[in-house]
Amino acid sequence: QKKAAEERLAAIRSDLSTAKEQVELIQNQVVLTEQEINVGQEILDGYDVRIAEQTRNIQMLEEQEAEQYQEFYQQVRWLEETGNTSYLSILFEADSISDMLDYAALVVDIMSYSDRIIQRLEATQAKLDAARSDLQADRDAQAQVQRELEERRAELERRRADAQALLNQIAASESEFAAEARKLADSEAQLSRDLKEA
Repeated sequence: QKKAAEERLAAIRSDLSTAKEQVELIQNQVVLTEQEINVGQEILDGYDVRIAEQTRNIQMLEEQEAEQYQEFYQQVRWLEETGNTSYLSILFEADSISDMLDYAALVVDIMSYSDRIIQRLEATQAKLDAARSDLQADRDAQAQVQRELEERRAELERRRADAQALLNQIAASESEFAAEARKLADSEAQLSRDLKEA
């Protein structure tokens, strides 16, 4: 009977040792998961900053686009208000070759100005499209990091629950160990009394 009790105590000690090792491993995993969560949060904070900058950049580009549209519309309105005058008719109004050269330079300037307005507007629109695309990509990436962070937090809570369950198991095992040790001590004490009486 004493041998069985000692074997039982040894098994309980082994279980306690294994459970304590598991708790230590889980606690290490919890620390690593907390570090991963902190890194993930820093990444999210970085995305917040980038998204705010991109939003400001998009607002600036939209204002610039609106101004360029206004300039374009003014140019078109001016061309309409000047009537059906074609560039050739302007050239033919010249009284001399020097007037014709001046008018030709004027026509080239008008055409260049119109082209520059359109090119700047197209460039702004391309920048705006790229900025919106970058913003959407960052928002998608941010959402992915947020999902991963939530998964890590859930994993952390699960690991903490596992650690708590093992700690509860250790406490129960220690109580059982103490009870078995008391029984063994009581048995030995009883055996000693019985031997003295005999």
